[in-house]
Amino acid sequence: MSVSHIHEIVPDIKTGRKYEWIYKNREEIDGMIISPDTDGFLSALLLNVINRWKVVGFYDGRTLAILEDHNRIDEEKGTPDLTKYAFIDVEILRPSIPSIGHHMIVRRKDDVPELIKSIEKVCIQPNILRNYDVQQDFSKKYPFGTFHLLLSLLYLIHKDQRAFDFDSKNALAPTIYADGVFKNMFNYPENCLSWLEFLTKMDEKNPVIRILGNTQDTGGKKLSLIESMKMMRRFFNTLSDIWKDVGGRQKQGKLNLREDLYERGQQHSLREATQSALIQYLEYLSNQFNWEFKRDLWPVTDAHLHVFHLEKRTITSNNLRARDYNRAIRECPVSLAITSRGRIEYTIDPEGIFPPPGECHR
Repeated sequence: MSVSHIHEIVPDIKTGRKYEWIYKNREEIDGMIISPDTDGFLSALLLNVINRWKVVGFYDGRTLAILEDHNRIDEEKGTPDLTKYAFIDVEILRPSIPSIGHHMIVRRKDDVPELIKSIEKVCIQPNILRNYDVQQDFSKKYPFGTFHLLLSLLYLIHKDQRAFDFDSKNALAPTIYADGVFKNMFNYPENCLSWLEFLTKMDEKNPVIRILGNTQDTGGKKLSLIESMKMMRRFFNTLSDIWKDVGGRQKQGKLNLREDLYERGQQHSLREATQSALIQYLEYLSNQFNWEFKRDLWPVTDAHLHVFHLEKRTITSNNLRARDYNRAIRECPVSLAITSRGRIEYTIDPEGIFPPPGECHR
């Protein structure tokens, strides 16, 4: 069943009928495991402020890196217990693990696999909320990031929180940089406006609308396109300065876990240059939203990490066929994303690091 506006799921969240981990049972979450990019960083910084959750790990579809002191090992299997962590900016296809993501993961809405159905009460997923699939709705898929979804949803739950009291002009550049939103806004305006209606009802008090719709320059006028371009130029210059010792432009604002972690014995840590750039970037992002960056909520930046490697697979074709999608589902992926009409990326877990899935047969 689809919903018209995200407001419709707030009563279920507050009563715990769905997504209880984000509000009603938030004290039971031991920490966040996040995607290592700007969307993941912004989402985690917001949840630092609202739920006081720590960031205890990173997951990018190939590598899971988690704090050693948060690495509760199943003595019999030698794998971590991940059920008390929230995965942020990725859908985890396990009904015992809370997650939030925004990828297209359903091929046909009239033939949803049991594996996908099994997460409907624990995974906050906008395309599923609107009952969108690849076959009929790919051009209407969610065009924003996890941060935009969380910013609106958490505002609707916690309207009196000071976390939403920020200068929209300062917040604009990182908000539209996350997940390339500034490109989508001009390439797909009709779709973006449709989703803004879904997220906010165009309420001018909603922080997403305050940032995207009512940002003013120092003279009190709405920001012009030229001023917006200058603002983005300043933002990119800041990115270049922060990440100059880490790599090229493609690495700015994100980590590559295979490259940015170094191994010493059986322990892994972020490389010194990466650690320094990441902390500086997190401080910068926090400042743009008038949030206090609390280093103690980011122990993942300087602690020893336990690293698990998974296997990422890709299926490409001219058009994603049922047999290709079903083949991926039968492999019981941990996470999955249909990135184009003819491409599906998914991660399998041959070592059994994650808990058992629901039904995978097709």
